[in-house]
Amino acid sequence: MSVPESTPHPAVVPKDDAKATLAAFAELGPQYSDEVVDAFLEKINERLVPTQAVPAGVQVIRDRKGDPVRDKYGRVQFAPVGAVPVPAIRTAAEPPAKPGASPLVRQVTMTSIILGVSIPLTAIAAQFGLAYVLIVWAGICIVSIPQAWASHGDQGGRR
Repeated sequence: MSVPESTPHPAVVPKDDAKATLAAFAELGPQYSDEVVDAFLEKINERLVPTQAVPAGVQVIRDRKGDPVRDKYGRVQFAPVGAVPVPAIRTAAEPPAKPGASPLVRQVTMTSIILGVSIPLTAIAAQFGLAYVLIVWAGICIVSIPQAWASHGDQGGRR
């Protein structure tokens, strides 16, 4: 049985580039190994972007940096021209934009936390006597009063 000959695929990265990367890797040593590997992978990724013409009526989906969006298998994603724009994919370096919480939400949250902590602290302090209960409640007041004043300041004035 003979194995049919397959047509050789064009190299993603020329052999000379691979040899040059290995030489740089050996010459620069382990302290620059990450940078050498990153540069080589970037070169590979640039060449893997489809070089063929995109079919009519289809466009490549791009992220905020202009790079093609890929699925989990590394395939470039396409969308029909004129389709609703696909939201850009966030990267790990870009934290999600959070709208500021309203003053009422902050006040209710802080009050809930303070009450949730004060009940067990009071129960624990009660085992040691009234003086410890008073100390715990003094600490709770030290935290609660400035928080209450700050939340009234957020509402545009005092009542």
